[in-house]
Amino acid sequence: MYEYPLTFSLTFDTDWVPQFILDDVLSLLQDAGLPGTFFCTSPYAPFPATMEAGLHPNFLNGSTMGSSEEECLAFIRRLYPQAIGSRSHCYYWHNRLRNLFLAQGLRYDSSQLLPLQPNLRPHAVFGLTHFPVWYSDGVHMQLGADCATFSPAGLEDPGLKVLLFHPLHIYLNSRSVQESKTLLGGCEVPAVTETLRAKRRSGQGMRTLFLAALKHIRESGAPCRRLCDLL
Repeated sequence: MYEYPLTFSLTFDTDWVPQFILDDVLSLLQDAGLPGTFFCTSPYAPFPATMEAGLHPNFLNGSTMGSSEEECLAFIRRLYPQAIGSRSHCYYWHNRLRNLFLAQGLRYDSSQLLPLQPNLRPHAVFGLTHFPVWYSDGVHMQLGADCATFSPAGLEDPGLKVLLFHPLHIYLNSRSVQESKTLLGGCEVPAVTETLRAKRRSGQGMRTLFLAALKHIRESGAPCRRLCDLL
């Protein structure tokens, strides 16, 4: 059976974080000399050339982006008209979205979570390429896994390793979604200010784990690509 060569792709769901939190993660990536793909829910300053901006539509009930799938996608599309990829909030997907995405000029989607599955690769279905997520910080937190080292099972095996991180958890260095909510102190994410930095956890957490992931990727010798570069 054909083995897809070991390839990393660092991806991020912005989930309405303000610009200063996004800038914090961008600086970590740039210091490491690694590219990334950011699936955006909000308007942000132009991304550096080594980064990709994708769409992160919220199709769930009560979405502030619109009252229908068409409205939600059109809303976020207007913010990033050059984007060619999408990942839906909470991995929302059904087959009828494909034609909607293609009609909006999108070329790929990354709304499938297949944690730590071996030998993953891109797969094209009726004109839309799908990039499954191999690793998610959300799954890591849900399992209560150690944040001391970045060593998920199969990390060095062949296959496409799409890694998903959330800038808020990196910024706060939290160890769980609930801890992030506690550190926010009831404040809605878009409204937080840089005073949040004082609440950042010390010790091991998602920030230290993310830095360990960057170090591993740099030292592995394996390529790290934006998703748009893997089409």
